[in-house]
Amino acid sequence: MKKAFKLLAVFFLYSIAGLLIGTLLYSLYQNLLNYVAGNKFVFFDMEIFRNSFFYIAGCLILFISSVVAYSRIRYKGGLTQLFVFIIISFIAWGIALPVVINFGNKAIENTVVTDGDLSKGYFREVKNQVYYFLDKKSEGSGNNSYIQIDKSQNGKVSIKSVEEQNELPLKNAAKPYKDVLIADTVKTDNYFSGFINFRLILQKASSNWTRGWSFWLGFLSLGFVLCSIYGLSNFFNWKLINACLVMISTLLVLGFNTAFYSGWLNGFKNLGLWKIDIIQKFGFIVDEPVLVIINLFAGLCFIITGIIRFFVYRKKLRKGGTN
Repeated sequence: MKKAFKLLAVFFLYSIAGLLIGTLLYSLYQNLLNYVAGNKFVFFDMEIFRNSFFYIAGCLILFISSVVAYSRIRYKGGLTQLFVFIIISFIAWGIALPVVINFGNKAIENTVVTDGDLSKGYFREVKNQVYYFLDKKSEGSGNNSYIQIDKSQNGKVSIKSVEEQNELPLKNAAKPYKDVLIADTVKTDNYFSGFINFRLILQKASSNWTRGWSFWLGFLSLGFVLCSIYGLSNFFNWKLINACLVMISTLLVLGFNTAFYSGWLNGFKNLGLWKIDIIQKFGFIVDEPVLVIINLFAGLCFIITGIIRFFVYRKKLRKGGTN
């Protein structure tokens, strides 16, 4: 019983600490994304902090089952521990996630989007073109005056003007940052940035929640397979290998779902599986029916694996062996 309550303790500590630390760090990251060179850096913005809170809460829910399963590796228990894990998973996916989606959507709707101009007095370079905004706007037109320096072999220096800075390639080149100077200074190559897209997964959760119960239940197949990874937490005799197995399985599941949602696997949709009549009809009540089936099948495999491992372990104990 004590070990089962340790799972609850891990759940609450993970939720509280994760929300506090994650929200603070992510809100600072968002402030950095919106920072423009020459302006005062804002450490706290209520709207950004509020939106960061709901985003981090959604991300924590995606990992809650794996974190609790990892705790189970350290503190092995019996059926009571499993029962507590099921309750935690239900609270996270059945109650907390819909609440986060509803309040998160309201927070986004109430967010005032401002797209201010880039500061003047700085040289910004994009593809051999250097832009320098002048202190004053063009007389009469009110447009943004800037110097454009072409760094190519036969390039020229010219003074131009635009009505909106968005007409220039500066802001697109800086994405996800607002200022290309900040992007060039901070941005690093991240080869794994597209492997798991938490924002995309949470956007899919929100869209399926608003589309109806059948679509929401289809999305919960992701929650089912993530929770089912609990069945792998005692697969090997070594705790370290079990911890690695739980972590890798979680990342692979999230990565595979990201690949489906982002369209990376669209080329496979020409295969016969997508053309089966029942699959096509299933698509009218759930989003990505093949993904739902794969999630459910993988989750059942994890559960069956855990059940088989449990009885094998029990059999060894009866024969006087060890796990």
